[in-house]
Amino acid sequence: MLTLKEFANATEYFIVAHRGSSGTAPENTMSAFREAIEAGANMIETDIQLTSDGQLVAYHDLKMLRKTNGENNIYELTLENLQKLDAGSWFSDKFTGERIPLLEDIFNLIKDKIYLLIEIKVQKSGGNIILINKLINMLNQYDMTNQVLLASFNYKLLNELKGLMPELPLGAIKIPFDIRKPSTIHKETGCDVYICSVNELNEGLVNNASESGIFLGAYSVDSEDDLKTAFKYNVKAIGTNYPARINELLMGMKNNDLLFRKY
Repeated sequence: MLTLKEFANATEYFIVAHRGSSGTAPENTMSAFREAIEAGANMIETDIQLTSDGQLVAYHDLKMLRKTNGENNIYELTLENLQKLDAGSWFSDKFTGERIPLLEDIFNLIKDKIYLLIEIKVQKSGGNIILINKLINMLNQYDMTNQVLLASFNYKLLNELKGLMPELPLGAIKIPFDIRKPSTIHKETGCDVYICSVNELNEGLVNNASESGIFLGAYSVDSEDDLKTAFKYNVKAIGTNYPARINELLMGMKNNDLLFRKY
């Protein structure tokens, strides 16, 4: 399997499944990740947080936790208590009994098969350094360093990661209403990738990233119009909640020789 950097440089475009196939399955669950793989995604994205007993799990925020019939924050719960929660029935009865997965469950699923974007959520009570150290140990233990991109809205955290493992590719996710250029964020964080919403793409941002040698990714690419916008700005990493839909659109555009036209 190519390293992520080799793959990105050799590929015209690729699909990143946001929290798995989160438009068709409960986000950040094994079902969503499996559906993303079956849909032909090249990479899956997940959020990770730390439980009170120091376990890394795939989960986004408290709002989602309430949908699982729990009321505490992740950092207040042990893994045992967390995995008693139903993480699927809020989405559909079909997914009743779905559990919140460990990061190692995801590693075991995707090892040598598909790439992984890990968004690191900010932790409470000094938990960031604990999470980072545990994550680095797990990446080395599972020999996953060439298969992952680590990303965050927290630029200080990215800078700390770059100091600890400079060979790891890092992605800076655009902070809402932050007007700084990708090149400025790159200097601050050492990021290799700049990630923003498809609706935030514009010529100035895209040109600055290109001129600075920064790889560009866009998320919320969920429709044909979104996809055309992404290609208008030469985005290669296409983040979507519907990887099967986007893959089908891509195949249709390619077959009709429309893929690389400017829209």
